[in-house]
Amino acid sequence: MKPEDKTMKKTRASVKSPRTSKRRKVVLPPTLTAEERQAREDYEWCLHDPEIQSAYGGKVVIAHRRRIWGVGSTHEEAWTAACKDPEFPSTENVARVVVPEVFIPS
Repeated sequence: MKPEDKTMKKTRASVKSPRTSKRRKVVLPPTLTAEERQAREDYEWCLHDPEIQSAYGGKVVIAHRRRIWGVGSTHEEAWTAACKDPEFPSTENVARVVVPEVFIPS
């Protein structure tokens, strides 16, 4: 097997066609899109930023481009809060993060 064949093998998926019972091969992109990378960066930012953790620890936040758009006790509450902002980007590629609580020993 050639080296490039190994790479392609990792990105292939077998999908059953809804019109027939036959399986067809689908080649998935090897990297994330720019929007997916941004959502991942926002997710990591919310998980690891001390200011975000102290302000929103134990809550769910909706983040996009290093901005918190909505906060709530549940994903639904956070999403509803974010959608109330008229400037909220109507995109599915936002980070939905359960921010960990930080316990500081006394």
